[in-house]
Amino acid sequence: MNRVNNWLVEKEEKMENSINSVITKAASQKKSNVVDEKDGKCGSCSKETLTDDDDAIQCEICDTWYHIICIDTSVDTYNILSQDCVNWFCNCCNKRELKLLKSVVKKEETQSQLESEQKEARSQLEVVKEGVCREARKQFD
Repeated sequence: MNRVNNWLVEKEEKMENSINSVITKAASQKKSNVVDEKDGKCGSCSKETLTDDDDAIQCEICDTWYHIICIDTSVDTYNILSQDCVNWFCNCCNKRELKLLKSVVKKEETQSQLESEQKEARSQLEVVKEGVCREARKQFD
C-alpha cells in the first residue's frame, strides 16, 4: 500500500511539474494574444508572413499565429480575445489541454480512492492495536 502511495505521489508531482511548466511558459511569454509584431505564418492557411495590418491571434501554448478569418472568428470576438485577461488556444492545443485535464481528474479520483482506502486501513490497524493492548493488559493483570 505504501509503495502504491509513493508511486501515486511521484506521478502526481511529475504531472503537476509538467502543468506548471506549461503555465509558467505561457505566463512569462504573455503580453497579449494580439501584439503589434506578428512574425511567422498562419497556422491555418500557411501564408508566409503575417503583417501588422492582419487581424490575427496567437495561441498561448504553441505560439502559432492564426488569421481570424482562417479560424472563423468575428471581429467582435477578436476584440474580446485581444484583451490581456483572455486566454486563447488553437484547436490542437485545446484538445491536448482537454486530454490533460481529463487525465488530472482521473488521477485525483484515484488519489481520493487510495486516501479513503488508507484511512480505512489505519482504522482497522487501530482496532487491531487496541485489541493487542487489551490482551497484553489482561496477561499482566
